[in-house]
Amino acid sequence: MKKLLFMLLTVIGLSGCTDIPGDQSSAGTPVNDQSISRTIDALVSGHGMEEQSRIERGVKQVASLWRTEDGTIGDFEQFCKENFISGPGELDMVFQKISRNMEILNGHFNKIMVELKSNVSYMKP
Repeated sequence: MKKLLFMLLTVIGLSGCTDIPGDQSSAGTPVNDQSISRTIDALVSGHGMEEQSRIERGVKQVASLWRTEDGTIGDFEQFCKENFISGPGELDMVFQKISRNMEILNGHFNKIMVELKSNVSYMKP
């Protein structure tokens, strides 16, 4: 039960994280524009131009969430390089796993709501 509660709180907390247009390296993150550009260039050279838009979006999202306690700029660059998924097979597999997990969570949310509403319906005159 504690694990489910932790997962639910994590999902709720992350649901507010969106791709904000503009300067991704603003307040709160130690990652600067040069580091972002260097990371994007390294990933594009390693994975090809066809992945460039995904690389740019992903690196900027990670940079917007990166905090000092997460590590240095070198750690940020290494994290992006190690965790970028480029192969269509692996990308599809990760999508399927996340999709399945979200479906499970949403199913549990639905079950919780039905259970909570069941008490209310008995109280009506």
